[in-house]
Amino acid sequence: MAFTAKAYGVLVGYSSYDKDGKSSHTYAVLIQEKKDKETGLFKSCALAEVREESAVLPNPRYGQKVSLWGEVVTTSKGAFMNYSGIEAAEEKTK
Repeated sequence: MAFTAKAYGVLVGYSSYDKDGKSSHTYAVLIQEKKDKETGLFKSCALAEVREESAVLPNPRYGQKVSLWGEVVTTSKGAFMNYSGIEAAEEKTK
């Protein structure tokens, strides 16, 4: 059984191309962890790439808040994180 979790981050890049009649859309997302209260810096972060066959974000823009699913995939040589299901995150209203 694979472990999956929802992650939140900020869109920092987007590219798309068509090849042999198939589209590919790649989203680069900076996933940020908790901020250090004293310095204001993030304790850790990760850069994730999400590839989709269709443009799932209609108007991708730098700094846009997004959510995505991460799944731990184990192989005979180790484990890695596979990201999918990117979507615009709900903006919190006051």
